[in-house]
Amino acid sequence: MQCFIKALNFMGFLKRKNLAKNFSKLLLVEGYMDVIALAQMGIKNAVATLGTATSSKHLIRMFRQVTEIIFCFDGDDAGGAAAWRALETTLPLMQDGRQVKFLFLPSGTDPDTHVRAVGKEKFELELESAKPLEDFFFEKLSEDLDMNSIEGKARLSNLSKKYIRQIPRGVYAQLMLDRLSQTLGVSSESLDLLLSTNAPKQESSPPIPPVPNTEWQSSKGRKTTNTNLSAYRKPASVKAIELLLRNPEIALSVNQNLEPLRTAEDEGRKLLLSLVEMVKKDPNTEVFTLLGYCYGTSLGSQLTQLLAAEKITPQEGVEKEFLQILDNILSDIAKKLELLQLKDELKSRVFEPKEQS
Repeated sequence: MQCFIKALNFMGFLKRKNLAKNFSKLLLVEGYMDVIALAQMGIKNAVATLGTATSSKHLIRMFRQVTEIIFCFDGDDAGGAAAWRALETTLPLMQDGRQVKFLFLPSGTDPDTHVRAVGKEKFELELESAKPLEDFFFEKLSEDLDMNSIEGKARLSNLSKKYIRQIPRGVYAQLMLDRLSQTLGVSSESLDLLLSTNAPKQESSPPIPPVPNTEWQSSKGRKTTNTNLSAYRKPASVKAIELLLRNPEIALSVNQNLEPLRTAEDEGRKLLLSLVEMVKKDPNTEVFTLLGYCYGTSLGSQLTQLLAAEKITPQEGVEKEFLQILDNILSDIAKKLELLQLKDELKSRVFEPKEQS
């Protein structure tokens, strides 16, 4: 015997099992009376849960009938909170081809009173212009953030990534990633990389992207155009930057005097100094912020490819390796400065007799 399960059913849904023949979308409202009032006004594709919160099982049943769902909520704070909970439930079900929108009514009204006030035609126009899920998603997360500042963008990236990971892989997920990358001013490839880096381990890893021709020195000291990443010996500063991008907090353990890096001619060393100073100034600096800063330099794209292509030091050894690299760089600068000083002294000795004569 088949049992009636309240938490899986809707008001108005049983009569519309074949509604796909007549409707391409469903309007999900909060109350039974709203469904009745809308039907009386000629809007017959409205349904409501039977006094329970909207669950993924509800949405799966709806998506079996139609490809578009419109949530209808009051425009006050309570309605906004309910809408966000509905969005959280919906994200894991957003396969390609499905569409979700949100219609927010004027505060203090419900579908029953609102449709009677504005009429069927205007209400249907409001349904057509309802807010797409992606717009509501980014608007909600951007509330109270200064999106003109690096800190605000970094905060948005941190808030967004746990939700975007829930969306099934496909075109829609990629479009959400592209939308976030446009907002942050960071390439979608970099975002995808960073999301994958912090995501739970998967059975297979993406293929290693090719590295374009660069001026990295090969292991034998000759310049090469080989695209095999293993053929390159990266400058120490680039390796240190990679480690820092993976674990920004390791900059807080730096106690060395980094002033010699300011006079370095190598762009990698200057970039390393800037990144360390950023994290020391604000220990909560996000990886996205650091990577965005790197994109303003000639090393930006190369760092992205190297981060994607290489498995680096295990987590427990990152700080030790980073500090050792930093010591080596500072030692190298000190030796070069000492060598330059010796050369100057030799020159002065060579020219001193001539000047006396």
